[in-house]
Amino acid sequence: MISDPALERHVRDLIDIGGGPSGAASFLFHEAAKIPPERFMHLVPEEIQRLMREQSARPHASIADFDWIEGANYRPEYFRGLTDAEIARKIADDKNMRKQRWLDGVWAVHRYFGSHPGSDGSNWAGPGQ
Repeated sequence: MISDPALERHVRDLIDIGGGPSGAASFLFHEAAKIPPERFMHLVPEEIQRLMREQSARPHASIADFDWIEGANYRPEYFRGLTDAEIARKIADDKNMRKQRWLDGVWAVHRYFGSHPGSDGSNWAGPGQ
């Protein structure tokens, strides 16, 4: 595996920001939508990999198939000149975009574990595998 210090630091930061395995997994699913899991999964601790494997075992087919709870902060300038209906639509579109990115990442991780079984036959790919 080729060392990439910037990627290693980025993954470490996402894990730290996550505040625990579940939060870290959520951030890493978003990342997997942008960067193939093959590039970074070897940097993810076993506990978080196991959780991601479990959470991606049966991905949803679409964003309509699951609820999404989040807190989002917007600056007033983001909505300047928009009607209430346009603001509501913009917030819904933003939420759906984040939902889709997360789901795309879940599917990427699902495919990753499907093609990278662990040494015990499970779909856990340990560090360096």
